[in-house]
Amino acid sequence: MERTDNRADVRILAATIEEVVAESVRDLTGFTLLFSGGLDSSLVAWVLKQAGKHPTLLAISLPGGTDAAAAESSASIMGLECRPLVLSTEEVLNTARDLRQRFPDLTLTGLSVQTSMSLALSRSEERAVLCGQGADELFLGYAHSRELTGEALRKRAEEDVDKLLNKDWPTTVGIARSLGKDVRAPYLGPALVEKVQGIPWDERQRGRESKWLLREAARKLGLAEELASRPKKAFQYGSGIYKVLRKERSLTAR
Repeated sequence: MERTDNRADVRILAATIEEVVAESVRDLTGFTLLFSGGLDSSLVAWVLKQAGKHPTLLAISLPGGTDAAAAESSASIMGLECRPLVLSTEEVLNTARDLRQRFPDLTLTGLSVQTSMSLALSRSEERAVLCGQGADELFLGYAHSRELTGEALRKRAEEDVDKLLNKDWPTTVGIARSLGKDVRAPYLGPALVEKVQGIPWDERQRGRESKWLLREAARKLGLAEELASRPKKAFQYGSGIYKVLRKERSLTAR
């Protein structure tokens, strides 16, 4: 891919997303999709629906968290159903304490992500579970990416990708296996990673719009504009889990 700001290139990217999503479920009959209602999980759900697949959409949230309502709204827009799972503060804290013992080096953000993943994985009725991990790193979804350009952007973005591939994702896979689950991330499919890695970081960035390239691919694939343009909010925040953990001193200390 030479450049990514023309229709041909977005079309190639969209086709590759279809390919990796299809490949991620090729050997499955039933599976769960962890669903927050944001761009990343909505695009995966939409591509699956267009391919005639019917994932169980699972949204987790503490009472008062915004993700459950957002997920149900997004699912409704796509003509899908979502199963909301309301967590208790006690089970969130118990899971986080267990993970803190197993992974003492996790930052509070990392702990909240893995706590969210662990709770969602443990409550999935299917063994195979899909998630949207990788989209933020490959398509510049983090807030700090919007503040950087040039060499500074390249360095920080490559650090994010390296951390995901060599630390965060292996940790998630290990947690899933300990729970008897098979977690899969379509955005980390080799074909998509290879395609996106050929795109210079500056060309994946457009002003202060996060993940603009992924949004363009989503529009090309027919995702509703309301979902393609939805602002990013990490599920550990929308679920309310990060807020609960931040208040627990024994979990914030590293």
